[in-house]
Amino acid sequence: MHTLHNLSANTAEEWSVVCAQSILFLHVCALDKTGLGHLLRARSLQVPPLGIRNPRTVESEDALGIQPSVYFYAGRSYPAPVGTIACSIALSDWDGANERPLASPFDTGGLHHDKLKLKWQDYSDEGKKEYLDDHTSSLDRFTDYFALFLSAYFDNASGYWDSPTVQIDGVDLTNIDDWRNWTFELREANATSITQAKWYFDYESHSHYLDLLLDGSIEPIPSNRYEIVSTPFAHAEEYARIQAVAAAGP
Repeated sequence: MHTLHNLSANTAEEWSVVCAQSILFLHVCALDKTGLGHLLRARSLQVPPLGIRNPRTVESEDALGIQPSVYFYAGRSYPAPVGTIACSIALSDWDGANERPLASPFDTGGLHHDKLKLKWQDYSDEGKKEYLDDHTSSLDRFTDYFALFLSAYFDNASGYWDSPTVQIDGVDLTNIDDWRNWTFELREANATSITQAKWYFDYESHSHYLDLLLDGSIEPIPSNRYEIVSTPFAHAEEYARIQAVAAAGP
């Protein structure tokens, strides 16, 4: 009874299908040298130990019945502090994986912490879990679901990155809700290969990376797969935007 706009009654426009097929998924995190070394040695993104996980994320997972997960966001990301790395991963990078991520059209942390100003009454944990269940799809269905979502709420591919003037689920995004909470989330409970990822280091994390290279702790990342930038999350987002808009049109 809490379902999003009846997407199945619509037909996705061509631009939205192309955008959904070409969208990149972003993962952003702040790591010290030890954490970065562990990540790059493993060559996979995996759920960090409980002691260094964000307590708000742990709280959200417990309340919503989500397995401890690594989170990716379709084409958009939130600002992150210094000591940050970001990476972008294509949908095809999960091809052949034994277990694949689940997708929802919003940030689950935002759902739990009441960042989504929903026009329904049941704000209990059970009500939120029901809302999440109603809006969760398999990765196999992601492209169709995301394309329908784009067609329903945006005029073109660029609109997904611009502050929209539409309403989602009866919410006026220009007044009472942060529209970036309505960013498709993928959550992966198993390690995800990062061998094909494009990386963005800030200056602090890149210094850690060089130290790890010099002491022989890690193998180098190919030079065409990483950049050193002041704001990794913003550069990863802009790269995702350029790729999707170039494919789907403005």
